[in-house]
Amino acid sequence: MIGPSADGNSLVALWADSWHQKPAPMLLSGSYRAGGTLELEGDYGGGWRWRVRVDATEAEDLRLEMDNVIPAEHATAEISAGPYPVMVMHTRRG
Repeated sequence: MIGPSADGNSLVALWADSWHQKPAPMLLSGSYRAGGTLELEGDYGGGWRWRVRVDATEAEDLRLEMDNVIPAEHATAEISAGPYPVMVMHTRRG
């Protein structure tokens, strides 16, 4: 669920999935981006974050992308800090 914040200048969202956020849903905050996409983020512990982008700017398409964001202190020589894609969904009305 996504909606405007109380001041109307940003977005808030309630994110729930049966695997990552057991047992409680997670609150995300974010904003509208240029072109009409939505970008939301939420911290789920120790600087680890989910970043979710929703793009419904074209009437026939819906794109949902979810990145996990690794904090700098957990980066290694093999795994860089920052976001990496976890899920990309692209649907098309047909």
